[in-house]
Amino acid sequence: MMEVKHGTLFTDNGKVGMVVKIYKVGSTGGPTSSITWHETYEIYYSDGTIAFINRDSFEQMAECGTIEILSSSSSLGTFPDFYNWD
Repeated sequence: MMEVKHGTLFTDNGKVGMVVKIYKVGSTGGPTSSITWHETYEIYYSDGTIAFINRDSFEQMAECGTIEILSSSSSLGTFPDFYNWD
């Protein structure tokens, strides 16, 4: 399992993308009272496209080569800091 962080840069079929938010959602597993956690990544692409991809799908796409990780994290700060140039 790979670790995807806020600011991860990657290419997806030739387009550059960046993980700008990670949503972690938990749900109870029924009668066992255990919590199952799921992660979804909000991704902004260089062409202006926005996508939401869950962790399992992202990992499968990376394993088959559809997604190639360029940088596992960014020193750009948070996305709002990067986006608002003021």
